[in-house]
This record gives sequence, C-alpha cells and structure tokens, in this order.
Amino acid sequence: QKQFSTFFALMEEVAMDIKWTELYNAAKAVQNDREISDKVWAGGVAAAIESESGRIYVGVCVDTCSSLGICAERNAIFHAVQEGEREIIAIAIVGGPQYTIKEY
Repeated sequence: QKQFSTFFALMEEVAMDIKWTELYNAAKAVQNDREISDKVWAGGVAAAIESESGRIYVGVCVDTCSSLGICAERNAIFHAVQEGEREIIAIAIVGGPQYTIKEY
C-alpha cells in the first residue's frame, strides 16, 4: 500500500509540473516588453491564470508615467471575469510580480 501512495504522490507531482509549465508557457507567449509611446510601456510582465473551468487567461502589464497602469495579474483576472469565470485555481507570473499582486 505504501508503494501505491508513493506512486500516486509522484503522479500528482508530475501533473502539477505539467500544469505550471502550461501556465508559464501561456504567460511567456504574451510577454513582449515594448514601448507604446514615450510615456506608456507594456508587456514587461505577463501572467496566466487557470480558472475553475480549466480555461487559461493571460494578461500583460501596462505601465504609464502616472498611476493609471495595470498589472499583468489584474489584466488576466479581468479577462477571466469578463468571460464569466468566478474562481481562480492557479496563477503564473513571468517577469516578476507587480506589487499589487498582494491585493488578491
């Protein structure tokens, strides 16, 4: 019985590695650091979230010279909410977390 529990623990770990890889790759695919104008930059940070339904939503940060920017995490969350999602299962961030992640 111990062998089965070890086997199932290993399989669960492999499944989590696959899920995190999928989220990482989704975020990495939209990360594209660029200057929109001399006062607006986007894409330096990207995030991917998995919703309870299993769908993955992505977003990028938009930084401005004022406080009107938005972090990648919020952008991904707002995208999920727009599509009717209510629960977040996991989140991956590429490029370093924004400070506002602490609000979630």
